[in-house]
Amino acid sequence: MNNKTYAVLAAVILFSLLTFPLAAIKNDVETDASLPVAATVFSDTDDDSSSIMTLHLSEEDDEISLEISDYITGVVAAEMSAAYDSEALKAQAVASYTFYLFRKAENADQDYDITDSSLTDQSYLDEEGRREKWGDNFDENEEKIKDAVHAVLYQYIAYDGKPIFAAYHSISGGKTESAENIWGGSYPYLQPVESVADMLSPDYISTVTYTKDEFVSMAASLDIELEGEPADFLGDADCTESGTVKTYSLGGKSVTGMQMREAFSLRSANFDLAEKDGKLIFTVRGFGHGVGMSQYGANAMAQQGSDYKDILNWYYTDCEIKS
Repeated sequence: MNNKTYAVLAAVILFSLLTFPLAAIKNDVETDASLPVAATVFSDTDDDSSSIMTLHLSEEDDEISLEISDYITGVVAAEMSAAYDSEALKAQAVASYTFYLFRKAENADQDYDITDSSLTDQSYLDEEGRREKWGDNFDENEEKIKDAVHAVLYQYIAYDGKPIFAAYHSISGGKTESAENIWGGSYPYLQPVESVADMLSPDYISTVTYTKDEFVSMAASLDIELEGEPADFLGDADCTESGTVKTYSLGGKSVTGMQMREAFSLRSANFDLAEKDGKLIFTVRGFGHGVGMSQYGANAMAQQGSDYKDILNWYYTDCEIKS
């Protein structure tokens, strides 16, 4: 599927939102896939397709050596639902390997290539973890993901010939976000693109409700002291073209949307805040930081006939797939 075709599909999907309830579409995404720490300097390290990599285990504070294929299998299993289309799983495998190459270049002076921390790098599940996650479906899911991984092994996303910072997330707000708006660093290939299929996910909208006392307590983590009635806490939001809150005036103090997301445990920084009956209610769109590939959107494209290269070329601007 080319970009023009997907744009037409996007318009059709957007129209369908008027007639189909969100809950009618099943989604099995279980992880946020957040990558909140972005590199500020683009890597100039060439691809290294060595079959062995070193992973730092955060909880154990130890390093292990793994075959690249085993590592990518563990990442895809941790970061994307095995129920997704094989082409979406292939796109995830390429993005995960690309992200690994990018981090490996940055960690050249470390004893490891990358960590298993979902806060800074990518989650990873070993075989034991995958068996626990999938239960009776282990054999089926393991074969499906391994087939997808091996079909694209050592392929990576390149910009100017180099591996990119291949950020990805679960569900966008209907349009992906620029890296600059989220992390401050500008990447020419991490620009907003339409992903309206995400609006069909049953997890697209989430609400979070707090009492006045709960809200005041959480705001304190932002060094904000709130007084008066709950309605007095509300302020103006400055949003990006994709809907992410850049800054919010909370109790008269300006904070970023990402700070609000963390402080109030929101699924994304694409939100509205309202007061009703003395309670503070967040209406949140999407799941994750919104930058790069939307996993739900990738699956929607795959279900409409796009292959993994179509998906990656849609979400990562002006890039090419190399091996």
